[in-house]
Amino acid sequence: MEPTRRRSGVKGNSESLDRLHDEIKTLRAQLTKAKATIARLSQGNGSQIHHSPTANLMARRFESLSPRERDIVRLYLEDPCDKKVARQLGTKPQTVRNQISTIEKKLGVESREELVICLLAVLGRPDDDS
Repeated sequence: MEPTRRRSGVKGNSESLDRLHDEIKTLRAQLTKAKATIARLSQGNGSQIHHSPTANLMARRFESLSPRERDIVRLYLEDPCDKKVARQLGTKPQTVRNQISTIEKKLGVESREELVICLLAVLGRPDDDS
């Protein structure tokens, strides 16, 4: 009986890892799509989107975020994985999810994809030096 329990526990862990892996793949796909949208909108140089009225509004909303919330969004842009952001901040992934939900509400966006698009518009791409 003991080996069966271990197998079922491993199976449960395996299923959790599979779900987490699928979530990461989805988030990375959303980030890739958002980066493509930003590139298309900015026609490769970023100047159009950084000076648009929407970007100016988002910049003002971004400034209303707390320093901790700004840290979260910067880390999230670098790697959209709640677990990794939580590890870097020394907190739990659920806390990061809750904080990102609060950030979405403050910025007036309805999804993480919109959040990424707006943040890229305000902050630029994570690999930008500017």
